[in-house]
Amino acid sequence: MSIRWLVMTGIILVALFGYALNRGFYVGTRVIAYQGEYGQTWYARECDYLFPSGVSTTKANIAGQRTRENAENDYCHLFRR
Repeated sequence: MSIRWLVMTGIILVALFGYALNRGFYVGTRVIAYQGEYGQTWYARECDYLFPSGVSTTKANIAGQRTRENAENDYCHLFRR
């Protein structure tokens, strides 16, 4: 391989890594329990995304009353939307 191909490949890899970091790259998840005003408990999955400025957290899906099993079955996208 010539030096030109190595340099181009390096530039492309750096650009892709920069794009992924700009979009927020998925790094982890957890299920959080919330208490309602009448004592009921509902759950949500929180997704962690890595940015150049640090880690940001978003909720995967909140739609009505959620059980722990439903929250555990939710998924996080590879890149933050």
